[in-house]
Amino acid sequence: MFKSNFKNNSNILLIIEKFQPLIKKYSKRLFYEEAESDLTIFLLELIKKIPNTENERVITSYIAKSIKNEFIRLNKKQELISQKEVATELDKLKYISENNIDLDIKIDIKNALKSLSQKQREVIEYRILLDYSYSKTASILNISRQAVFKTQKKALNILKDKLQKVYYSS
Repeated sequence: MFKSNFKNNSNILLIIEKFQPLIKKYSKRLFYEEAESDLTIFLLELIKKIPNTENERVITSYIAKSIKNEFIRLNKKQELISQKEVATELDKLKYISENNIDLDIKIDIKNALKSLSQKQREVIEYRILLDYSYSKTASILNISRQAVFKTQKKALNILKDKLQKVYYSS
């Protein structure tokens, strides 16, 4: 498939088609809408940089490894963005818990916390109320750091939705 000039338009389409399953796999794991297009654009830019060679296995391996490395880079970037968003939400919750907030608001927060699963409540307790790190929370709950991060993010979204319904539905 890649022999001679693999950079002509029809061969580029074949390369994209060949690596589409890998791109889909990684884009699903990135959890953001533009992930698939970001990885496809990366592949197109990568194709321009690959030197011409007759060895299809070398090119295939190089492309697959490059896509994986781009996935890792995008994943780290996305995690930093998510951590900043979560930190903002954590700051809001800490402010509420540290200050004398109206009793009605505390009741609303307690009711919202009841809507969380046991694991979500534990993660919120350790991460927000006790200010434990992801690693320490993970070791206490015997789950991965990534599971702590995802559980916390989901729990905060649930809390946010519940509290928004209470305060913005009127």
